[in-house]
Formats: sequence, structure tokens, C-alpha cells
Amino acid sequence: GKGAQEGAGARKGLGTLLVEKFPVFVIGFAAMVLLTSLGAFGSVGMKCPTGISEAEKAFLQCGLPPSEVIKMLRLWMTWIFGFGLVGLGGYIDFKEIAQAGGTPLKLGLIVGVTKYVLALIVVLMIRDYLVAI
Repeated sequence: GKGAQEGAGARKGLGTLLVEKFPVFVIGFAAMVLLTSLGAFGSVGMKCPTGISEAEKAFLQCGLPPSEVIKMLRLWMTWIFGFGLVGLGGYIDFKEIAQAGGTPLKLGLIVGVTKYVLALIVVLMIRDYLVAI
């Protein structure tokens, strides 16, 4: 009857649920990380950590030049990111910034500086590891 149809309608597929719960770019990012990690696009051009065996180097696919697919994806990423920034800039109007007052500008500055300071702290904490790679 009607109750069975409502129950079936209430069930959602995994894809629908993921798209509702996560922004599509997050799902795409996770999918690309997984595919790249599995070597679907070839070597990413990663440096080899020091002191590892040839078998480990082969497993990690490190020390190889980046594949043509990876080079192309990086180029696309650069252009798409640039277009995105141009698009954002197209929506910025200095009159609106002046009308909003200094509070949003101050808040943005505080958030930006905080983000950069935290990033610097993380880099300083892991720099020895990064240098070893």
C-alpha cells in the first residue's frame, strides 16, 4: 500500500546521500586522491625518502618523472583555479566593501593572519620530516 511506497521513497541511494551531505568538490577531491594514490594517472613525480630499498622505491613509484597525464591535470588545475579567482574578483565591488564598513575587513585580516601563523607552526613542526623526504 501507500506505506510501503513511502518507505521505499524514503530510502536514498548512497550517491544521493553523499551529494546531500558533502559538497561535490569534496567528493571529487577524495576520488582524485584515491585514484592518484592507486597510480591511475601514472607517476606523480614524488621524491624518494632517503634510506629505503629499491623494492620500496618501486612500490612508492618515487624518483620517477611525473607522467604526462599528471602534467596535464596540473596544468588544467592551474587554469581552472585562475578562472575561479577571476570569477570571484568579478563579484567584488569596492562600493560594497566601503558600505559594509571595516568590520568584515578586520575579521578577514584576523582570520587570514591566524591561518598563516597556524600553517607556519605546522610547517616548523614537521620540517625535519619534510627535509628527510
